[in-house]
This record gives sequence, C-alpha cells and structure tokens, in this order.
Amino acid sequence: FLTAVQASDLQARHVQLVTPSPYIWDEYGPTNPLNPDGSDYPCKIPQGEAFTINGTATEMAVGENQTVSFSGWAVHGGGSCQFALTEGHAPTPAAAWKVIHSIEGGCPKANVDGNLEPGQDPDTYTFSIPDDFAPGDYTWAWTWVNRIADEPEFYMNCAPITVTRSRREQQKQQQQQVAKKATTVYPDLFLANIGTAGSNCDTSEALYSQIPIAFPYPGASVSRPNGDAELFPQACDGNPRNSAGGAAGASSSSSSSSSVALAATSAASSSAVQTLTTAVAESSSVVVLSSSSSSSSSSSSSSSSSQLLSTSPPTTTTATVQPSSSLTPTAAAAAATSSTSSSGSDLDDPCTDGLLLCVDGDQFSTCTGGVWDTPQDLGKGVTC
Repeated sequence: FLTAVQASDLQARHVQLVTPSPYIWDEYGPTNPLNPDGSDYPCKIPQGEAFTINGTATEMAVGENQTVSFSGWAVHGGGSCQFALTEGHAPTPAAAWKVIHSIEGGCPKANVDGNLEPGQDPDTYTFSIPDDFAPGDYTWAWTWVNRIADEPEFYMNCAPITVTRSRREQQKQQQQQVAKKATTVYPDLFLANIGTAGSNCDTSEALYSQIPIAFPYPGASVSRPNGDAELFPQACDGNPRNSAGGAAGASSSSSSSSSVALAATSAASSSAVQTLTTAVAESSSVVVLSSSSSSSSSSSSSSSSSQLLSTSPPTTTTATVQPSSSLTPTAAAAAATSSTSSSGSDLDDPCTDGLLLCVDGDQFSTCTGGVWDTPQDLGKGVTC
C-alpha cells in the first residue's frame, strides 16, 4: 500500500490541470487516466458523486486570452489534447461538448522524448472563448491521449467556468444591438480507450507506434507544436455524435463556405404575395425566394416547396418592396432584383430578423434574433 508521502509524490509526478481551477478532486484522482471501462467519464468524477467547485468558478470573458497550465512531470512523451465546453457545472455522460481547440502532438509538452527532467514544467497554453458562446455557466474540459504508455489511456480534467461578455463585445452590442452568433460548427470531444463509453474505440495502433494522434474531428482551431511531420491518422472516434456525422465539416471554419443573402417572402396564396421585404446585408447578392408556380406546391408552408426566381448584380443598399394584392412572385422578384447589394456576406455577419441566407447553393439559414440559424436543406432540385 502507499503511504501518504508516497501518494503525494505520485500525485506530484503525474500531470494535472492547475488553471483554470479544476473541480475539487478526491486524493490524486485527476492525475490518473479515466477508468478503462469509462465509469468515471466525464471529468474523472466517480458516478453518483457531485461536482464540487473550489471557491468560485473561473470567470472568462468572450474573446479575451485565457491561460491553461499544468503541474507534474510525467508527460509521457507528449500527445494530443483538446479543450472543450459543455453547459452547466454538472456534466453527465450524455453531455454534449463543443471542442474549441485541438492540439495535435506535443501536448502537454512539445519536443520531449519521454518525461520531464528536473526543473522542467509542462507547457502553458493560451486560448479564448469564441463569441458563439452565450454568457452563463459552463464546464471546461482538457482531454489528453498520451503518446507513450503501457496501454491505451485517456485523461480528462475539468474546471467550472462562467462565461461573460467582454467590454468590446458589450460595446458592440450597445452600438449595433447585435445578438450573439452561433454559426461555427464545433465537433464533440474525441473519445477512446474508455470501453463502451467510447464505443470501444482505442488508440492502440498509435500507441504501439508511439506517434501522437491526429484527431478525426479536430475542429477549426488546431495547433501542432511539433509540426505536421509525425501524426498518426486516428481512424475511429468513439463519440457517436462525431461518428454519426454530426461533426461533418467541423475540421474547417464555417466562414469558408460561400453564401449569399436571400430576401424573405410570405405568400398568401398561389397567385399573390402579400408582403415582400428585402434587407440586403453588407456584402451580399439578392436572391428572391418565392412560392412554387404549381398550386400544390404553393399551398405548402415548407421551404422545400419553394423555388429561386432571380438574382441581381451586387452593390450595397437596403430595399423594401411594399405589399400589393396584385404582386405575383415573378413581379416581386423583378422588384427586388432592381435593388443593389454587395458580395461576401456569410453566416458570421450580423443579420436582420426575417432574412434568409443561401449557404453553399443548396441550403438556407433564417435570421432569428439577429443570429443566423443552423442551415437547412432546400427542396430537391432547388438551388440558390
């Protein structure tokens, strides 16, 4: 058995989270990997035990630099890590996480063959909370798949945080009255080496090769402290939210998708458009979305029964087409396309309620509360 001194020494050897301040741990739990059966997922908290905050949650303002630091010298040759958020201060195994940064190789120490020498410390990292996250309570997680070990392991330390609006964001809201944006696609946490809790995925091939993994779904924010040379292309991801395709496209920023603003229309019947309002955002081209010409399609309220009628060359302006009982969809399109706009609008831009946004030619997003909603598919054969 271990004496108190031996246990303390063992705790000092292994890597654990220091900042942000983690939940209170029992003994030296955080320095150990999660149980191979996943019974203490998430956050190395035994099932049935409460998450206990040490004092107060760490306050983090959106967009401002935050520091991640660790103690311990058993860095196991580095590895790959992720930072992620989930809502609330008591995450369950069913909690949905959003990865805000991935470190592939060299974490928690870059360019190291094994463990640290006396006087060396793990690396520190800087990150910021994206402005997609609304103010409130969250649990911040650090996960780690180490490069060297006797068997595949998965580490996870968690910290309670409270997200606030930065002064810059508050001023921006006051001046522009822009609501929070929620547009970037964030993958869920990579899971492995925790039994059925990670769908029996493991990293044994990478471990035997002693090569850090490249995450299947790293997200848009990725760093590689040791460079791109040696990363193991991890095949499986034990998180069903990722493997089911929920993280499709999460490896690249959503801002890379081409998109144009759509003018919203409301059709009272198949023969008339009661109202048509177009507000062309800065850098967008106008496309009018109207009801289908067939009576069966026009009676449907579904967006899939709509078809695109026309586009206009871009310059910057905002236009409103007044309602008319005799205004047909075609006439509305002509009226709207007489206005001008500019090109380049995307899902990150502030928006006006009621507008639609064409995304990648086959999806659209609706502006609700100043925020572009998650894109939805257009009807079969319909493009924008």
